Amino acid sequence: MQELMQLPHAPEKPEKATDPVEGVGGIQAVCFSEDGQLIISAARNTKSTIFIWRWRQQKLLFRADTKAGVPPQVYGVKWNTVEKADGTKTFDFASFGNKHINFWFKDKENKQPDKYGESWSFEPGSFINKQDPAPGTGGIEVQDVMCVEFLANGNIVTGMASGDIYLWKPPAEGAGMQCD
Repeated sequence: MQELMQLPHAPEKPEKATDPVEGVGGIQAVCFSEDGQLIISAARNTKSTIFIWRWRQQKLLFRADTKAGVPPQVYGVKWNTVEKADGTKTFDFASFGNKHINFWFKDKENKQPDKYGESWSFEPGSFINKQDPAPGTGGIEVQDVMCVEFLANGNIVTGMASGDIYLWKPPAEGAGMQCD
């Protein structure tokens, strides 16, 4: 075991000189892409910053603040390894944690070409049971998402803080990820 690389998670310069500079507060989670070329890291700061790296080149491809709050808000990140029949993916990775799960997909056009080499956007997972959407009747409680696994059929399974397991189904055209 030896160190191969250090990725410089330097704080971003504030927009105004009077704004405070916030560091990353440590790294809460990391995950390599299936081909080993990319790595996601999630900071343990009050903005729950997500970083995507082409790690061998120490090149930061993307950075985004995701969920404000007392750290940690993001408990983990995981790349999606499951492709649809046409070779595409429903989304690229998931970030999850304190009462949330976000499904990230790479943007067709870079939204911040002056800052980063690539860009991603996310859709939050909906904790509304589409079978029985009335509050309190569907048996689905908004709670911390502790872990994520991807199934070959495109569904996602999450382990919840209560010990429950939630099943998420990929969206129909124009709809977001929903818990079932």
